[in-house]
Amino acid sequence: MGFWAAVLLVVAGAAVLLVALEYWFVTLTLVAAPYLLAAVTRRAEVRADHHAAAAGFGPTLAEVLHMMQAADRESGSVTASALSGCGKTAAMGTRTPARARRQGPLGKLLSTHPDYHTRLHHLAPPASGRTPRAR
Repeated sequence: MGFWAAVLLVVAGAAVLLVALEYWFVTLTLVAAPYLLAAVTRRAEVRADHHAAAAGFGPTLAEVLHMMQAADRESGSVTASALSGCGKTAAMGTRTPARARRQGPLGKLLSTHPDYHTRLHHLAPPASGRTPRAR
């Protein structure tokens, strides 16, 4: 029974390999798509931060990001009450898991949000006095 299972496994593997090689463009798309989508959403998040700063919410957003970064460093997760500034949401017990904590290179590439340092860097006013442009 073990011999026939091994033969079946080899035949099935060969069939999958032949299909993958025949339709390499589909295979490549399925492998690359999550990374490309994550990069697009990270860029969109930076653009949203830029638009919030242009609307006058830059200092508030920077304060919230600093609070989230500090809470992430201390406890590994952020409570909704720490972000809201009031105790109403504390009763809900909503916790947001830490994003950038101990992620490997692939985890960072698949992250849909930039890390706090990147977001704060893009929110900082430029030294030359020019208005930062969204990319």
